[in-house]
Amino acid sequence: MAGLPVICTNVGKCSEIIGNNGRIVQKENAGKLAEELSAYTQDIEIMKRDADNFQAYINNNFSAIKIVKEILECYRSDN
Repeated sequence: MAGLPVICTNVGKCSEIIGNNGRIVQKENAGKLAEELSAYTQDIEIMKRDADNFQAYINNNFSAIKIVKEILECYRSDN
């Protein structure tokens, strides 16, 4: 798969979406963000692994087909 690794801050639902499939840093911590970015540049294999894992996670949990099925299920359960 071709994707990019994810680094986000722990605001909103970001950490829930990312889970164990990326790097999460405290908001307003530029030093930690730089550290995580640097870690990826130092080990390309880890960067590729994290990118592939996140892409697979997104494909499995947020695909258009899955979302449509979940929406349809909501409508069906109301009847």
